[in-house]
Amino acid sequence: MRLSPTSLRLVLGLALPILSHAEPLPGTQPLENPGDLSAQMVAGIGRYLDREIARAADERLQRWKTRDAGQTDSHRQLLRTRLGMSDPTVSGGLEVIQPLGAPVVESREAGYRALRVRWPVFEAVWGEGLLLQPLGESRATIIAIPDADQTPEQIAGLVPDLPLNAQFARRLAEQGCTVLVPVLVDRRAIWSGTPLLDRWTNLPHREWIYRQAFEVGRTLLGYEVQKILRALDILGVSDATACGVAGFSEGGRIALHAAALDPRIDATLIRGYFGSHRKLWTEPIDRNLFRYQRDFGDAELAALIAPRPVVVEHTEVAAFTSPPPAAKGQRQVAAPGAIRTL
Repeated sequence: MRLSPTSLRLVLGLALPILSHAEPLPGTQPLENPGDLSAQMVAGIGRYLDREIARAADERLQRWKTRDAGQTDSHRQLLRTRLGMSDPTVSGGLEVIQPLGAPVVESREAGYRALRVRWPVFEAVWGEGLLLQPLGESRATIIAIPDADQTPEQIAGLVPDLPLNAQFARRLAEQGCTVLVPVLVDRRAIWSGTPLLDRWTNLPHREWIYRQAFEVGRTLLGYEVQKILRALDILGVSDATACGVAGFSEGGRIALHAAALDPRIDATLIRGYFGSHRKLWTEPIDRNLFRYQRDFGDAELAALIAPRPVVVEHTEVAAFTSPPPAAKGQRQVAAPGAIRTL
């Protein structure tokens, strides 16, 4: 039988006095919290996540304290999985892409030449950068990785934008090393959109690629580490070859992961990047890797590199804050996050 609206109001009216005097169920109490309940809920979620992050780091430390040396290979495979490094590499070698008519930069005094090059990584993806070749016999092969907003020419000293002590690729080349300096995806927002629909966003390029890669189980960090490891293959690096990686800021993050994954790398220099990162949620969103912190932190990556040497240099990094201001025609959708000196 269906109650009429009048009958329903009568039933509810009779029930309300009974409900208002009902005793709470055992183990419960009335919800009488003053203030905005939604804000309290968000604050509670934040406290829960802070506790879980701290707990995950503590549990990770205990697991790594008791790990067996024979687990190194399995840890490296797990790291590759967390970075989404599942794309098969493609064949090919180093290609010189010097612009037509552009002279090769060669310094007889310093003893090396500079070439713009690219190399295949996996399907439809290429690495690109600057190759500094010694004019004599090479003493070692080094991958020198700049910060995301630096160019290879800057850390190679080919443009006068950085102080001499920041031109670490140039200094390595002057010591007779073969130095490859890759281009990283930068943090501008020029290409974050589609001309097909004429829709543009203020997403930094790193966030733009990260968001799309996340949907298919890949990561921007994984892409850039794969470029480094593929370059080692193409440059003929083997266990008998002296090889190192050096990176600054975002480049230091990439160098740390590359060295953790590849035992051919004999020595690692990390400048302006190394720490606990327990507040990873305050950093740019492209550094947020699914299930990563349950198993890995910077100390654990260093443990995968050991006993090979790792040099950590504390230095100032260029501050970065997201979201950047939206230019005309750009949608403001970028996530918050900041990079500052640790």
